[in-house]
This record gives sequence, structure tokens and C-alpha cells, in this order.
Amino acid sequence: MKETFYSKVLLFGEYGIMQQGTGLSIPCKDYGGVLQKSSTSAKDKDKALASNLQLKRLIPHIEKLQSEGSLTEIDLNALHRDVKDGLYFDSEIPQGYGIGSSGALCAAIYNLYCLEEFKISSANPPLEQIQKLKKTFSKMERLFHGKSSGVDPLTCYLNRPLLIQNDDVESVCLPNFSEKKQGAVFLIDSGIQRKSEPLVHFFLEKYKKHSGPVTKVFMHHSHLAINSFLSGDAKCLFLSIREVSSFVLQNLRPMIPPQFIKLWKMGLETKSFYLKLCGAGGGGYILGFTPDWDRTRVLLNRFDTKLILTI
Repeated sequence: MKETFYSKVLLFGEYGIMQQGTGLSIPCKDYGGVLQKSSTSAKDKDKALASNLQLKRLIPHIEKLQSEGSLTEIDLNALHRDVKDGLYFDSEIPQGYGIGSSGALCAAIYNLYCLEEFKISSANPPLEQIQKLKKTFSKMERLFHGKSSGVDPLTCYLNRPLLIQNDDVESVCLPNFSEKKQGAVFLIDSGIQRKSEPLVHFFLEKYKKHSGPVTKVFMHHSHLAINSFLSGDAKCLFLSIREVSSFVLQNLRPMIPPQFIKLWKMGLETKSFYLKLCGAGGGGYILGFTPDWDRTRVLLNRFDTKLILTI
């Protein structure tokens, strides 16, 4: 029961992967969580109770899926018994921040309560098993987001970088960039917790009305950014990221916290750094890319930043 499941960062493909676009998700070991039977610490009791209530909401969701015959992998009786006994997810992953708090929870539940015939023994399972897992996690995580690609819990469960192309998912290795590695991928804490579901609804409505620009610009440049990243081409990567950042500013502005609009523009105008949505956007973390991390740290010294990767 003590196995840790870590958070994730979707480097590229936010929203696009819902429309059969390309995405790249990586595990982030700065935050994690474990399933616990009960809390022995008085200060953690409120946290344990809140998490236990969340698990109680998950049970009827899984029951409904099992009654439909679409989720047969979970031992519901064992889950029900343990939740009744106080099971909770002891997690450091901030909720509503776009780094997979619900994904890690789904991964932990699946890992502990998956029936024996569905267990995956390999650390690097074959493609068909990955595809099946993705569908399972998509159904489980719908409770939290209304719609889910299943990629977040899949990344948390496999603890490997995943490349998403249309509905196909495969495990990949992170690239080697130049030896100097002056650039970086980083997070900015907006200090705002948000709910994903209304933001997802906003994007889907936008996509219905303007699918051409979203596909031709937003998803196209995300795809180019992924190719550049995986090939270790930093120059082309930043050209594509700039286009993605600019598109979000111009077309998806409601997903950017108002107090970060000026900073978003400054990055684009100075070419010092480029900001993009982290998950659903609207708050939580904001994802940043910079060719010069030392300079960017000075420019952003009044913000709470976290280095994720050097590039």
C-alpha cells in the first residue's frame, strides 16, 4: 500500500489530445502520493477525511461503469471495504494545478485494486496493453473532469514519458540537448486553484466554432514542438513554442489568469521566455520554456518558479 505515484506534466498537447492531436506527457517526481489505511497524525486528519470523501464519490462512479460492463478490472468489494475503513490518498500533489492530482489517485487505485487477470507485470508493457490501460483510465478519471483522455493517470501509473499521437500512445525517452543546457522548462505557481471541467467545456465549444484555426495553428505547432523536442532541436522547439504561446494569448485568453496576461506578453515581446497552459489552464501552474534559464530566473524573481527540465 506504500507505493508512491507521482504527478505529471503535459509538456505539449493540452486540449489537442482531446481532438486526436499529438501530445507529450512526462512524470514529475517533485510531487507524489500514496494510499493509506488511516491517519495517525492529528494534523492530517482533516486531509485524510477530505480524501476519503473523494474516494466515496469514486465508488458509485466505478459501480455505474461496471454495471455497464465497461470497467471490469477493479475489485470493487475490496475498494468499498477499505474506503469504509478510512482509506485515503496521502498526496503532496496540489489539486487544481494541472499536474495530475486525480491522475495519480486513479493510478494508485488501479494499482492496488486491479484484479489479478488484468495486472501488468512489465515495467514497459506492449503497445496493446498501454492502449487498453489508457481506455480504462479515461473512464475512471471522467468523474473528476467530465471528459478525460486517460493520459494523466497512464503517465502516473507507468512513470514514463509518453508520446500521444491520435489515439495511439507509446513510451519514449527524453532527448539529450546541447551540453551547455542553458534553456529550461519550468513552472510558475499562479496561486489560483481551478476546476478543469468548465475550462474543458469552453475549449470544446471554441473548437466546434473555430476548428480550422485550432487545428492549423495550435495543434500544428504543438506537433512541431514535440518533434523538435524529441529530436533535441532547441532552436526549432522555441520557434514552435512561441507560436503556441501567441495563439493561446490571442484565442484562449480566458484560460490565462488575468494577472499573468502582462507577463505572458512580456515573454513573447522580449523572446526571453514563452508561457503556455499547464493542463486545463485557468490557474494552478503555468508552464514556461526559456532558452536562457539564468536570465529568466532574474526576470521572474518575484514569482514562485520550479525548474522541471534543462534543455
